Amino acid sequence: MEAVVLLLIGFLLSHFCNAAPKRAGDIMLPPGTDRAAMNFNLRPEQKWPNGVVPYYIDNTFSSSESDFILYAMDQFEYYTCIRFVPWTEEYTYWIWITKTNACQSYIGRISESHGQYLELAAGCLQMLGIPIHELMHAIGFFHEHTRPDRDDYVTIHWDQIDTDLWYNFEKRSSSEVDSLGSPYDYSSVMHYGRYDFAKSSLPTITPKDPSATIGQREYFVWSDIIGINNLYNCDCNVYQC
Repeated sequence: MEAVVLLLIGFLLSHFCNAAPKRAGDIMLPPGTDRAAMNFNLRPEQKWPNGVVPYYIDNTFSSSESDFILYAMDQFEYYTCIRFVPWTEEYTYWIWITKTNACQSYIGRISESHGQYLELAAGCLQMLGIPIHELMHAIGFFHEHTRPDRDDYVTIHWDQIDTDLWYNFEKRSSSEVDSLGSPYDYSSVMHYGRYDFAKSSLPTITPKDPSATIGQREYFVWSDIIGINNLYNCDCNVYQC
């Protein structure tokens, strides 16, 4: 019975997600939505209730790839109060982790009545920070370099970006994004690298601190962990939840 349900859900998800615009590099937005917001005061329905995120990992992943995704989830569960639970029919909302040729996710929970895709190509599973990055999108986080205060910390080189890709670098307003009182962090797993979406060998984004490294995809940093715990009101210390 569950297999039949999954096949039907897969069809519905495919129909829904193929109609959805995909923007901001690895961010997907639902139909009829110009921008999804991390500010849950404006969009409380996008917050996962009690920090519980049901998931289903598509069987197109190898066992080692599935284990790698689960290991990324383990990092959330160790450091934050986010809990990933296997999907069952009792849940009407969940993330369906599927293998495609992209690495992308929606921002937050997009509906109470169906699942939502989180796409991971095989190449997305070479560094732990990549599935962590996409899972952070799924629980409600935008990119660090789109924060309202980003111009104090980075320079965007618009002339090095094709105009049809400028949206990847749009700065979001303070009403859209809650920075949670956290300082800007170059080392966040949510920050773009210097050459992301470059149309030449020149950088698209440079830190105003010349010694800063941006775009790492190896691990969480403390600001990522604290941000999650603040967003979901977790009763955790910085070392373990």
